[in-house]
Amino acid sequence: MKFQNIFNFRNKTVYLGIVLMVLAGFSARVVSAETDSEKKTREAAEKVQKQQAEADKKAKEAAEKIKKQQAEADKKAKEAQDKIKRQHDDVLNQIQSKADEFKGGTEFTSKELWVVHQDFLGISTLEGDIALIVKFNRPAKFTPKDVSLTFKCFVNGEKFKDKNELAFSVDKTPLPVEGTPSYKTEQPVGITTEGAVYEILGFTVPYATFQTVANGTKVKGRLGETEFEIKDRNLLVLKEMLLQSAPLPALPVAAPAKAK
Repeated sequence: MKFQNIFNFRNKTVYLGIVLMVLAGFSARVVSAETDSEKKTREAAEKVQKQQAEADKKAKEAAEKIKKQQAEADKKAKEAQDKIKRQHDDVLNQIQSKADEFKGGTEFTSKELWVVHQDFLGISTLEGDIALIVKFNRPAKFTPKDVSLTFKCFVNGEKFKDKNELAFSVDKTPLPVEGTPSYKTEQPVGITTEGAVYEILGFTVPYATFQTVANGTKVKGRLGETEFEIKDRNLLVLKEMLLQSAPLPALPVAAPAKAK
């Protein structure tokens, strides 16, 4: 009897052990299933996070590219503005103005504008070179009546004394200049070449003629038998002088005081 009880106890123990093993295996499978689910969720989250990181990286690179392009565009725009300012300052530097105490108004005179200059460096004056000097008086309330055009010609001998007709071609339209110029010669300073002189011819043209020349885009001329062209900075100087020749704006008229 005692032996039977022991046997029964052992059987129960074995049975219990088997049950526990089964339960443990099931539990392990449940835990393993949960772990796989969590792994898939984690991998999906990591994938989304990676995709977001790549998207953020591309967005940042695109933003940096746009910022760089904008910086380059701003730099080029500033360089262009600085260039325009330097050119305008250079043009203004070629124009002198002063109050005319005798005629009233303001007298404007250009520096020597070399319309024929054979030295490409612009340093030496060679035989055949011609400079143009523009001068006018601007009254306070009116445009100038006429404009003085003086041609300073570096020659050997007297080339323009008898052949000194002046004519322009503005955008392929002929523009003759009437009248005989004043004439004189000057000895060049520092030049000892025998016969070398400056022939100086002065023309007075109507303001409308100067206006037409300054408004042109392609301006050519002929003095005697010598052809020349007014272009680049020289033409910009004439355009600036044309702006300067405009009458000053009228001052506002004060309203009459109201009677008390």
